[in-house]
Amino acid sequence: MKSTLSAIIVEDEEPAQDLLKNYITKTKWLECSGVCDDAMQALSVLHKQKADIVFLDVQMPQMSG
Repeated sequence: MKSTLSAIIVEDEEPAQDLLKNYITKTKWLECSGVCDDAMQALSVLHKQKADIVFLDVQMPQMSG
């Protein structure tokens, strides 16, 4: 069994990104494997790498979460 889970943050507001990164850093069984500013960037990242958890903003420009 994996000791840590990988998480990707999809959020267009930097303060919210920072808050989520801080929470992930404080959670021993989570590691942040990427931060995306929009859903299109997230789709590209997720095609290249696996993520166990995605923290997803629902209201974003271009394409909603």
